[in-house]
Amino acid sequence: MLGARGSDRLKALADRISAAGGEVAYASTDVKRRGDVSNLVKLACERYGKLDVLFSNAGVMPVSPSTTCASMIGTR
Repeated sequence: MLGARGSDRLKALADRISAAGGEVAYASTDVKRRGDVSNLVKLACERYGKLDVLFSNAGVMPVSPSTTCASMIGTR
């Protein structure tokens, strides 16, 4: 499951993963927008049944339990 703002680069990466035999789903996502993050999580759950790990490398990384982080999304 991939999410990023740059939809062209995101699609290119997803295509590379698929071409190598991997399974991938993706959605254009801006972590500053609560709705974008919610949609990404929803897509992951619909596609794979659940979400095991959420990793953000977008410069917004609160260090706290996931239940607390969820309420912080989109507050920046």
